[in-house]
Amino acid sequence: MSEAAAKAGSKGAGAFSGWEFMLAFRYLRTRRKHGGVTLISVISFVGITLAVTALIAVMSIMNGFRHELLSRLLGVQPHVYVYTAESAALTGELVDSINALPGVRQAGPVIAAQALISSESGASGAQVIGVRPSDLSQFDLIAGEGEAAEAGGGIVQGSADTFGVGHNGGDAILIGSGIAAQLGVSAGDSVTLLAPQGASTPMGTVPRRKSYVVEGIVSMAAAAVEVNAETDFVARNELFQAAVSEITALGIDANDVDALRQAKTASGATVEDTLTNLIAKVGENMSLRRVAGLSVNAGVVASYVHNAAADGLGKIGVLVALESTGDQAVLKELGRKVAMHVAAGSPAVALAVDVDELSADVIEREKAVFADQARQSGKPEAIIEKMVEGRLRKFYEEVVLLKQVFVFDPDLTVEGAIEAAAKDAGAPVKLTGFVRMVLGEGVEKKEEDFAAEVAALGKS
Repeated sequence: MSEAAAKAGSKGAGAFSGWEFMLAFRYLRTRRKHGGVTLISVISFVGITLAVTALIAVMSIMNGFRHELLSRLLGVQPHVYVYTAESAALTGELVDSINALPGVRQAGPVIAAQALISSESGASGAQVIGVRPSDLSQFDLIAGEGEAAEAGGGIVQGSADTFGVGHNGGDAILIGSGIAAQLGVSAGDSVTLLAPQGASTPMGTVPRRKSYVVEGIVSMAAAAVEVNAETDFVARNELFQAAVSEITALGIDANDVDALRQAKTASGATVEDTLTNLIAKVGENMSLRRVAGLSVNAGVVASYVHNAAADGLGKIGVLVALESTGDQAVLKELGRKVAMHVAAGSPAVALAVDVDELSADVIEREKAVFADQARQSGKPEAIIEKMVEGRLRKFYEEVVLLKQVFVFDPDLTVEGAIEAAAKDAGAPVKLTGFVRMVLGEGVEKKEEDFAAEVAALGKS
C-alpha cells in the first residue's frame, strides 16, 4: 500500500464516514416540498438523543444506589448460613477458612432454635440464638458502631459485660426491646426459656426449662441530630465529626434538645459542655438545633445520608421505621430505598406517612385554596365540592408518603412497593414513621445588601 493510500485509509477510520454524514444531511436538509421528511427526521433524532441521555443518567444513578445498598447490608443478620454434618468442625478449620475468604467480615458458629420465653407478666414465642461471647462483641449491633449502629441498633438497657461468664455459658441473656415490652421486663429481671427439644423419658419427651437473667435489652432505634456551625469547613474537621457522631448516638434516648444537651458523653461531660469545649478548639460557634428519633419493637430503622461529609454525617438525613418480623436483609434493603425516596422529595416532600396523620390545619388550608380556585370557574357549589375532593386526592398523592409514586419503580406507589417486599420478607411490613432532616431547614438567613453597606460607609 502506498503512503497516500495509507493516509486515506486512516482518515476514513473515524466514528462517522463521509457517506454517513451525507446520508444524515440528506434527510435532515431536504427540499421544501419534502419538508415533512425533514420534520420527522429532526423529531426522531431529538427523541432518540433525549432517550439515550435519560437512559445513561438513570443507569448512573441506579449504579450509585446499588453501591449504597450493598455497602450497608451487613449487621447481625447473616448473609450466608453454612451447615455441616459434624458440629465440631464449626469451631475449627471451617470457621477459620471462611474468615480467610476475601470480602468476609465475620464468621462464627451459632445455634438457633424456637422457644417459649415467659416472665411474671406474660409469655411469647421467640427465636433463640446462641453465640460465643467473643463473636458477640464483634457484632456492630452490640458494639454500637458501624453500619448496624447507623441503622439504629444498640443496647439501650444493661450491658453485655457478663455475657457467657459462668458454668455452661452462664445465666445471662440479651433480649430485644419488643419482647421486653411484651413481657414487661427490664435489665436485671428474670425470664424462663422453655424449649420443645428435651430429654426422652418413659412418659415421653420432657421440654427443657431454664431461668435466665436479662443482662441487656437490644433495641432497633435511631436518631437524627442537627448541629449547626458557621462554615462548611467545620464539617471536615475530625474533632467535629467525632463529637457529632457521639451526640447522635445519645439522641436515641433523648426526648428533646434540652434533654440531649444534658446527656452525658463517654468522657462524663454533658453534650452542652462538649460543644463548648469544641468551640474553643475549632474556633467557630456551634449550636445543637434539633433531634428526632424512631424505634421499632421488631424490624429495622433504616437510614440514608445525602451529600455525606463522613460516615453518617451529611446535609440531608433520613430515617425510616419498618415494623416486621420478616427477613432482616429484605427489610434493610426496602428501608434504604424508602429512605432514599424520602430524601429525593419526589414529587414533593412527604408530610405524613398516611392521610390520617396529616395535620387538620394543612387539610383545611388546602381545601380553602382549592375551593377559591374552583369558584372562579363559576360552577355550582355541588360541582365545586366534587372538584375540591378530586384536587385533595391529588394533593394526598403528592404529600402522603404511602400514596407517592415510588422513585425506584414508577409503576408502584410506596405502599405497593412495601406490600411487594413483604412477600419476599415472609411477613407483613408496616411503615410506622419517618424523619427527614435538612441542614439549615427553616433557619431565617439574614440578607445583607453589600452595595448599601459600602454606600453607608462612604457617607460616614
